[in-house]
Amino acid sequence: MIIRDTKKDINEILKIKEEFTSLNSLIAIIGPIFSNEVRAAVEEFEEYDIPIISPTATDDDLTSLNHNFFQANPSFSVRGKLMAQYVFYVENKRTVSVMNSIEGYSPILAGSFTEEFENLGGKILKKVSFKNDLTDFSDPISKIFSDSLIIEGLYIPLSDNSVTPYILSELVKYEIKIPLYGNQDWFTAKGFETAAEISNNLIFESDYFVDFSSEAYNTFNEQFSSLTGKDVNRNVLYGYDAAKFVLTAYRNSESSRKFLVDKMISGW
Repeated sequence: MIIRDTKKDINEILKIKEEFTSLNSLIAIIGPIFSNEVRAAVEEFEEYDIPIISPTATDDDLTSLNHNFFQANPSFSVRGKLMAQYVFYVENKRTVSVMNSIEGYSPILAGSFTEEFENLGGKILKKVSFKNDLTDFSDPISKIFSDSLIIEGLYIPLSDNSVTPYILSELVKYEIKIPLYGNQDWFTAKGFETAAEISNNLIFESDYFVDFSSEAYNTFNEQFSSLTGKDVNRNVLYGYDAAKFVLTAYRNSESSRKFLVDKMISGW
């Protein structure tokens, strides 16, 4: 195993490329971490048949840049699309509204949710946006619930969960009882203690869930900590899962890059 630090620097990626492409025994690359680093790496490695797997990159177009690149983490557009399918098929909702931030990845989530929900046959009643520094949500919330008699749900994808206390506070005033749907930023949101009934109607997606109280986690954390001196968090698990997948595929296949790529494409 060879470990190199990109230092978030394209020049470091170029140095790593020169080293890695000279190693015929190299089977795969796990990383980089951030989408902008991945973009540079997959473009630089495009002409080489080395599979690259990023555990955490989330940009939408990365897999189109290099046929040997694999994205272990779902993109934001995929997450919005999947939530729309859940709301339509599982929750059986047909008329919902969307309220999203104009900053960060929130517009991507809102856009992909809206497109997929309408493609499925649902109707978006209202689509309202806000800035992440907003503290008074009376205006956007009032716009959303002007159709309160027919609205069946509200999708609120966040890119900064510091706004959740203000959103929940305003929803309490309207005595909202419809389901709320969101993204994983709601996972660590605050303000639920003042809006217990509303929080009970909140459903959100997440690309991770760690049961920190489970015996399996604690056993793994002790073993990992004894080797590295660090506790296991979600970023550690992203990397661990990607490495485990690659090593398992490698053990069950011929020792070649092409065989590894074929295994991953097949989703064995």
